[in-house]
Amino acid sequence: MVGRRTLVAAGVLLTATLIFALDSMFGQLYRVGWVGEAVRILGSADPAVAVLPASDTPILRRFTGWQPLDRLMALSGVMFANVADGSRPQLSLYAVQFGGQLVPVFAVIMIESLRVGNAGGPFV
Repeated sequence: MVGRRTLVAAGVLLTATLIFALDSMFGQLYRVGWVGEAVRILGSADPAVAVLPASDTPILRRFTGWQPLDRLMALSGVMFANVADGSRPQLSLYAVQFGGQLVPVFAVIMIESLRVGNAGGPFV
């Protein structure tokens, strides 16, 4: 049987990992000025500014009609433009590698979630 101290330690460790991951993903982008620049590009009404980096292609801003999701998808388009546009083949190759590794990870998660031994929650 798992003791209460072990559960508390696991909760603290998972929370610390979450905080580190969020800082790594979003905090660094904010500190280097990327977020401010992306907001400036997406919020600009000037057609010369609202284009994908290093191209003349305008940024697509309407996908679903639901404003929060459209903003997130437009931001993702700006964020991953240099990966998908073909100007940097090495980045596109990393994207293919990442996609190839993601599928087996999801498959293992799905298989493990179907096991009878995993019927409880993470803190049970």
